[in-house]
Amino acid sequence: MLIDYKDLDQNQAKAVFYDTNTPVLLTGDAGTGKTTVAALRLRWMVENGVDPDEILVLVPRKQTGTGERLANLLDGMPGLTDIAFDMREVHEFCRSIVSKHLDDVDRLLFWDREADRIEVVYNDPDDDDDMDDEEVTCSVRRKVQLIGERTRRQIIDSVIKGFSDLEGEDSLVRLRLYEKIKRLKSNMLYPEDVRADENYWQYYHYEKVLANNLLLDAEDVFLAVCKLFEARADLRQAYRERYRYVIALDYQELTRAEQVALRAIFGRRHHLMLIGNKNQALNEIRYGFPEGIDLFPIDYDGGEIVRLREVYRPVPKVEYIRAEEELAELDLLENLVERLHDQGYAKHEIAVFCHTADELRVYSRRLPKASVCHLWNAKGREFKVVILPGMDEEHITRTYVTNLERRGKVGLGARATYRMIYQGITRATEKVYLSWVAKRSYGDMTVVSQLSSVLDTVEDDFQSRAKVNHVVRVGQSAGSEGGTKDLGVNDRGRSKKEKAETMASKCL
Repeated sequence: MLIDYKDLDQNQAKAVFYDTNTPVLLTGDAGTGKTTVAALRLRWMVENGVDPDEILVLVPRKQTGTGERLANLLDGMPGLTDIAFDMREVHEFCRSIVSKHLDDVDRLLFWDREADRIEVVYNDPDDDDDMDDEEVTCSVRRKVQLIGERTRRQIIDSVIKGFSDLEGEDSLVRLRLYEKIKRLKSNMLYPEDVRADENYWQYYHYEKVLANNLLLDAEDVFLAVCKLFEARADLRQAYRERYRYVIALDYQELTRAEQVALRAIFGRRHHLMLIGNKNQALNEIRYGFPEGIDLFPIDYDGGEIVRLREVYRPVPKVEYIRAEEELAELDLLENLVERLHDQGYAKHEIAVFCHTADELRVYSRRLPKASVCHLWNAKGREFKVVILPGMDEEHITRTYVTNLERRGKVGLGARATYRMIYQGITRATEKVYLSWVAKRSYGDMTVVSQLSSVLDTVEDDFQSRAKVNHVVRVGQSAGSEGGTKDLGVNDRGRSKKEKAETMASKCL
């Protein structure tokens, strides 16, 4: 792990010591040191007289591991242990700006709307006569309100009731409409941009309800930010002087609306560092826009791109575990975690990444000696040992591809599955265990499955990654550790059918 300036290669040093007043994009594969470079850059800025209060660190979501790992790196650096950097979610940051300037948002977005006033009746408090208070009627401006996801769903349900062809549809149709509207707005596509879409009229009426009631949903916040900073030069100057240095982590996970809002706030001439990698995008399922990496030269004309090409994270040893059914898989993994503890691995060094919330509950209860979390939250973290259960084809397909298609996100399944699995495997520095079930039950139906085909592509990319790796490979000879010598070893050339016979151990 890189911990000091002397460990930096040429491109990493260029990013850490970048002092030009223009945006820079830092990109590179998993293990190239992007998060470590961010930590060292923060240290370098503080050491060179930058006030920590003028530094802003932005993350897509705080529950991901990138921000957590950055904080851990900063805690271990001299001179930074007592400094608390301002780390914010992009949406939280933009929402706070809009909340402070609702009157301007009202003027810019809603002032010319037809239904912008309401009649209020009240008693005149200044009437000192003994007579009854006189009722006074006046016309006042409605107040702009920010709404949450529950209110959004209620509005969409009310819109559906106005369409006879959708009124009797099940909850899945409503969910698809909800997802589509959110996806379109996340990409800054409004009704006038999608007139040919089959749900154009539902989208149009949803936007009309928001406008008539002066409501802003989550995506409207970014549009409001863009309008605010376009119209008010004093606001642009105030925020750019308040945060002279900005670092945005996992840029590929931001929606297009969030990316455009960041450009509106900080402009094309600012100490802004965007860190991300298109191939590590996980949030595309949740409306992320990884293509924003490709659009950087257009969004930030004059900005510079720094590519990290040398991989420093060790390539782990990968082993396959086959179980006949789900309960047998749990027993095998329980025994595996116990064996790892006997070998000296601590709880924080062993990660179990689950695919679903139900798996998360079960494995958290059965594997208390391992760090269990959802695969969504693997990004940015690092463990000596990673365990990925449920790697059979049927389970992976149902969890990702089928579920996405049900929600109307056709075409994302294969790409999203690959990125999820690859992200999970690359969190390991020593060992990876991939377990799968030959027979899986779904209600009254039992399905015979095989090892997921996505692993073929992942293995090929691992081989390419190993060629540029600057750390000695972790691979050990078969049977060198206790508990594995009786399980059998297969080389990479064997077929999936041969792999399925026993637990396969291979050095990538």
